[in-house]
Amino acid sequence: MKTISIAEFEKLVARTDWERHQEHEVVEKMKHQLDDWGERGIPVDDSGTIVTHAFGWASITSTHDNIKITYQEGFDYVEFEPESLNSSPDDLNEAWFVQG
Repeated sequence: MKTISIAEFEKLVARTDWERHQEHEVVEKMKHQLDDWGERGIPVDDSGTIVTHAFGWASITSTHDNIKITYQEGFDYVEFEPESLNSSPDDLNEAWFVQG
């Protein structure tokens, strides 16, 4: 493993010739009544409306020469309700991977 200085790191990150690849996957969908999710901050509806709650992950990988950096997050949302989107690296074992 090579150790580099902060100045070398800043110069490396500023380069414009990194290749980037983004992925995402919805791994599970569950149907729920809105009032079941009131404590999570999703709007409560007394009508018992059924919604689909989706859970998944997303990642972005940047590659330059033999260096590969990957960042990933988990996410969840209620379908057709963009304001319900939550994302965080907190539930993942590791958010950052560096190779090379």
